[in-house]
Amino acid sequence: MKYRKNRVESKVTTVVVPTKSVWKDIAMLIKFRLTALVVMTSLFSYLIVASNFNWLEFIFLSMGGFAITSAANILNEILEKEPDSLMSRTLDRPVAANRLSVTNALLLSGVLLVIGILMLGMLHPLVSFLGVLSLVLYVFLYTPMKRYTPASLVVGAIPGAMPMLIGAVAAQKEITMIGMVLFTIQFLWQFPHFLAIGFLGFEDYKRAGFKNVPEKDGQVDRMIGMHAMIYTAFLLGIVILPFNLNVVTIWGVGLGVVLTVLYLLTAFLFHLKFDRKTALIMMLSSFAYLPLILTLFWIFRA
Repeated sequence: MKYRKNRVESKVTTVVVPTKSVWKDIAMLIKFRLTALVVMTSLFSYLIVASNFNWLEFIFLSMGGFAITSAANILNEILEKEPDSLMSRTLDRPVAANRLSVTNALLLSGVLLVIGILMLGMLHPLVSFLGVLSLVLYVFLYTPMKRYTPASLVVGAIPGAMPMLIGAVAAQKEITMIGMVLFTIQFLWQFPHFLAIGFLGFEDYKRAGFKNVPEKDGQVDRMIGMHAMIYTAFLLGIVILPFNLNVVTIWGVGLGVVLTVLYLLTAFLFHLKFDRKTALIMMLSSFAYLPLILTLFWIFRA
């Protein structure tokens, strides 16, 4: 007597877990550290001006800001795929290195953009509008302008300063004078910061066809040192305004003035010596300046 052996096949569901390299690529794609800095300035702005702190608003602002900033950075990398592949500092980015297709990057950007718009819209429609406006200016105006004129720096400084205004509007539900003052601080702060970066990476940017800083006889125009000083001097006049608006105490503004004078000193040294060492000092000082002055303004709220 013969028996037939029945085999029961079981289906095994495989769960794909992103590897460490995948997470690293995602972090590079959204420019994680830059995005975190952007969100940080927006959150500090909220903390400085908010009369009544709201945890839910704070969470929506952080998550919505992170999502929409990440979307903007992805679109920037898509548009700059070719020049990114020509620069040593960017050639390993996932889109430039062809580890991620433009289609998939665009899809991720779209999802993040929708999430960002919805979350910022939960705070106030104006917050969401400013977030979208910032993305449009950064991606579709500043990004292409970099290939043609150093004036792109001025244009790029507008969306670059928008996080401060967004944070203030999230707290106050309207554009106020203190919101515009914080916007102006971040606007002016960017010039020494990006002029230093443009100076240090001049050859790399030039190879990729970017015109990040003014040139003279094929080299960086020495006048950018003076420009850095002028913008930082303007910054010195703006940091006192939060005291006049009764938002920050005299101690906060006083320490902010001292900090700004030190920042101005780095711009003066760069103008005086115009070399890589002083440019590096100015750039590193810029990284420290913004979180420090925002911390001072928060601690010494009026």
